[in-house]
Amino acid sequence: MVYAKINGRKGIVMVKKFEEKTLSSESIYKGKIIDVKIDEVKLPDGKRRRGN
Repeated sequence: MVYAKINGRKGIVMVKKFEEKTLSSESIYKGKIIDVKIDEVKLPDGKRRRGN
């Protein structure tokens, strides 16, 4: 749980812990406002996934 203030309202927010491990990261765009990258991760069940 995390104590947070969202849209001016205070409260407790449930946050799921990320269990993925980053194996690699590839930058595909770098701009003035945002940077975009694709990560390859290892999931808790041992499978690998790459974001597209």
